[in-house]
Amino acid sequence: MSLTFSAQTSSKQTQLQIESRYNPQRRGKNIFLRPNPPGKKLVIFVDDINMPAVEEYGAQPPIEMLRLYQDRKGFYDREQLIWKDAEDSVLIAAAAPPGGGRSDLTPRFTRHFTMMCLPPASFESLMVIFKSILEGFFKSYTFKPEIVSMANNLVQATLEIYDKISTELLPTPAKSHYTFNLRDVSKVFQGILLTKPPKGQNTPFSVPNSTVMCRLWVHETCRVFYDRLVNDTDRNWFKETLKNTAYAQLGFEFTPKELFDDNVLVFADFMRRGVDLEERIYEDITDYPKLVRIIGEYMTEESDKPMDLVLFKDAVEHLCRVSRILRFLRGHAMLVGLGGSGKKSITKLAALLAGCKLMMIELKKNYKEKDFREDLFNMMKEAAIVGKKPVVFLLPDTHIIHESFLEDINNLLNSGEVPNMLGKEQMNEINNTLPEIMKANGVNKEVYSYWVERVRSNLHIVLAVSPVGDKLRNRIRMFPSLVNCCTIDWIKPWPEDALLSVSKMFLDKADTEG
Repeated sequence: MSLTFSAQTSSKQTQLQIESRYNPQRRGKNIFLRPNPPGKKLVIFVDDINMPAVEEYGAQPPIEMLRLYQDRKGFYDREQLIWKDAEDSVLIAAAAPPGGGRSDLTPRFTRHFTMMCLPPASFESLMVIFKSILEGFFKSYTFKPEIVSMANNLVQATLEIYDKISTELLPTPAKSHYTFNLRDVSKVFQGILLTKPPKGQNTPFSVPNSTVMCRLWVHETCRVFYDRLVNDTDRNWFKETLKNTAYAQLGFEFTPKELFDDNVLVFADFMRRGVDLEERIYEDITDYPKLVRIIGEYMTEESDKPMDLVLFKDAVEHLCRVSRILRFLRGHAMLVGLGGSGKKSITKLAALLAGCKLMMIELKKNYKEKDFREDLFNMMKEAAIVGKKPVVFLLPDTHIIHESFLEDINNLLNSGEVPNMLGKEQMNEINNTLPEIMKANGVNKEVYSYWVERVRSNLHIVLAVSPVGDKLRNRIRMFPSLVNCCTIDWIKPWPEDALLSVSKMFLDKADTEG
């Protein structure tokens, strides 16, 4: 089993999560906990083990509970106050260096472990890993030889961008999300892999030559790194760095003005109407008026309540970015922008473009964690059992009335499950309905593990937050998955031409109604 700690993780929550994987057996007054299924050894992996907040007396309760578990091979029952012996278990933990919300681990706890330090992977190792992935993908789908030969240079260019942005753009209190890691490198190649041809075709025609592949690489690199930058100084630095790297490694020459200002560099898969999601083609959009027209058709034809939006350039770009994220397996997004910047409208329309169903919680008086978990289970059930479409769960920061909501989201982003959320009725519902789906799909595995797999594959989380104040910075520090598992899109204030477009629409309406 896998656990992921955050600043809000409690000892009770940790104990209950571990106990859920045991089968209790009573012998006289004692209770023995044996792994379920019997005959197996339980391996407990705890990620970010040094994340729990330090209490007023200097202890970290979840870690102290695990220390007791290691010392005595068991723990106390919190209701009956009797001891429970836990058998056949192994504890494995992972931690980042102290700092940034992480604390030191006490020697009383670490003495139970064989300590291993994992240094960062070398440049040569990363080249081998990502080149094997990219080159294998190109060859398996019979890309043209000129594109297959670019695999080495594409990987080298990506790693160079990653190295430069990691050393030049460091996190500060105003830029606390500038924490780049190898997940970001993986997302660049994950975007390139979206060019996989539809079913029944062996050769992709969305990347006909090396020039389009260079444009695709620039696009995916911008979506991962450029979109999270917060000001024009950082954005201009990145544009110049990207231009120099593209020319040096790929021989691709462009000016920032022609790719970022004069034109819209967009790759999308929703341009061909009326095709199934599996038949979509991720392609370079060179006809901007057609792109706007297609989005307008989605707004008017496929929505129950036609959306009244002005499709100016920045809005179109953000729509395509969020739609791209939702097409990824386990793709999650965090939209950061001031109130009124259109985060909710963008997500609603992007879900429509990506063929997903949008769901939100409805706040009411005395809305508490229990209500949130009930709504969360309904969304998970819609994604895993009921619905035929992937589900997008939009959570604005105005709906986060208890920080425990983010604790559940942090766990859901990381592992696809929320500890101790499912009761007997909910488990019975899963066990009664999911086996039929498993049988239809020819799946032979444990029901609960398939439930988690379905949730992770079909539920996308979009957080819409404001950068104003200290809340975002504190939440990023306390819940690392908000950055690690989400693609960030920083929405800057709308430009003057966008404001003019919106005002013109309202004035035209007023003239028509008058």
